[in-house]
Formats: sequence, C-alpha cells, structure tokens
Amino acid sequence: MHEQGLARSLLREVKAVWAQHPGSTVSQVDVQAGPLSGVEPLLLADAFARLTQEQFGTSIELVVHQVPLTAICNQCRREVTIERFRFVCPECGGTRLTETQGDCLKLLSINLAAVA
Repeated sequence: MHEQGLARSLLREVKAVWAQHPGSTVSQVDVQAGPLSGVEPLLLADAFARLTQEQFGTSIELVVHQVPLTAICNQCRREVTIERFRFVCPECGGTRLTETQGDCLKLLSINLAAVA
C-alpha cells in the first residue's frame, strides 16, 4: 500500500522533531494533499493511525488538508485553478501551465504539547 510508506515517512519526520523537544508529546500532524499527489486521504489517515498506535502506543491525529490543483499559465502569467484535470488556462486558452499546488503531499506542521 502506497499510503503505508507515506505514513512511515511522515512518522520519521515526527520522530525527528519530537526528539528535539524532550518532555513533550505529539498531538497532531497536519499535511496538505492535492489531486495529483497520488494520496488517498482516508487510507493515509488509517495507515498513520495504525503506525502511531504500534510505535507510540497512542494515536496521533493526522489532519489532511485537501487543496485544489493550481497552476501558472506560462502565456498570460495568471494563476488558475485546474478543473476536471483540464490543463487549459480559462483566461487565455493557453496550454502551457506550471503546477503550483496540488501535486504533492506536504508536511505542514507537527503540534507538540508539554507533558504535565
């Protein structure tokens, strides 16, 4: 499962940050995923929950922020939202677009809380 590997990679990053903050716990991890990221949010959240339970003995909430696919038109330089995977600028009809968002999985934040 592709999402299992992504969840493992996310947990490596979480552990690295967590190790720099002794005496804290990780409460939430936020990521961003778009239509071209190849990520199924529910499968990623499920894999992440299973792995955090195995490795930490507790669940860490994974919040997946889904973002639209956006691009810059190389012809008119406008930023556009790609609808239905139609890679045509709605402003000028240009077909040379460069994706700016929605084509990857991005780690946004790791929320830490001090242990009382």
